[in-house]
Amino acid sequence: MKRAFGLVLGGVSFATLAAVTIVSSAGSTVAGPVAASVSRSSGIASISRASADASRPDVHTVVSPHAPGSTLSGGGRVAGHHVSIPNGFGPLISAQTVSSVVPNAGPSGAGGEQAVVITGSGFTGVTDVAFGGTDVTSTAFPCTAAPAGCFTVVSDSEIDADTPVKPAGTVDVIVTGGSATGGDQYSFVDQPTVTNVASPQPEGATGIAVTGANFSNPTDGTNGVTQVQLNPTGAGSNVNLTQCATVGDPQCFNFVDDGDLTIDLPASMTAGQYDTIVTAIGGVSTTSPNDHLTVVAAPTLTNLNPSSGPTTAGTSVTLTGTNLSNATDVFVGSDDITSFTTNTATTIVVSFPAHAAGG
Repeated sequence: MKRAFGLVLGGVSFATLAAVTIVSSAGSTVAGPVAASVSRSSGIASISRASADASRPDVHTVVSPHAPGSTLSGGGRVAGHHVSIPNGFGPLISAQTVSSVVPNAGPSGAGGEQAVVITGSGFTGVTDVAFGGTDVTSTAFPCTAAPAGCFTVVSDSEIDADTPVKPAGTVDVIVTGGSATGGDQYSFVDQPTVTNVASPQPEGATGIAVTGANFSNPTDGTNGVTQVQLNPTGAGSNVNLTQCATVGDPQCFNFVDDGDLTIDLPASMTAGQYDTIVTAIGGVSTTSPNDHLTVVAAPTLTNLNPSSGPTTAGTSVTLTGTNLSNATDVFVGSDDITSFTTNTATTIVVSFPAHAAGG
């Protein structure tokens, strides 16, 4: 009875090797085409037996007519003519797959290394893990912050790893001998930057525009910001803003897109100048004059003189109060007055528009 053999090189790309000879210890040969599975990353080989005949000797060697280093279909390469197989044909190498990497994004560059959990299958005996073209070594975990990274096989379905130092970009996470499948990508993200904050703003202002870069998760474009912090450039306390849960939440931020946020200030915020610092997947933004937010105390109005007048336009009215020097608008009913005769911290003088009789 003839036995059929397969040459498995542990991957997802298949090639047919014509006239591959299988040599047994008794000197007999079986010739003919066999299916070869070629790993894009390793070229490791083993023998699988499609049908068995216990009376025949064990197979020891697979001989390929392809020259060492030659390329097979699917991108694999032949490492050499002969592959030694232990008694019993040796175990079939598992098809290692990566199903997820959590978290799937983190900071780029030096100092951005972080711990991730790689899940999948066939991880027992894994000797190499690569993030893109960068291998991490099989050493004690955790190793943050070792530039080369590291990994430890926890189980057949879990590998714990520390990411290596890499520039911004999305890469495949590949386990040696395996086939990287869905969910196997990891993104290295540059730190966020803040280029402008709409300012000045009164205490309790909402919807303040913050512009910059690297605010999103690059894998799906969703929010990548975890916190916005307002740190006074002088005396005062930091103000931490978390993501708004519902419309109208005080003291929070809203993600718009990769380059835009809006922030809402607490009503009790102290007037002064603040650095607007964004924490996102890529790290923490560096402070600069571009991120300055000036908060001014909310104006108060205590008196109008005169407090009544004709319905015709042109009556000069003195408004008395506090924190009036930064006023930009005065509303008389629905009429918006933007031109003032006098504007000090305690006084604004405006010319009232025509208005119907009444309060």
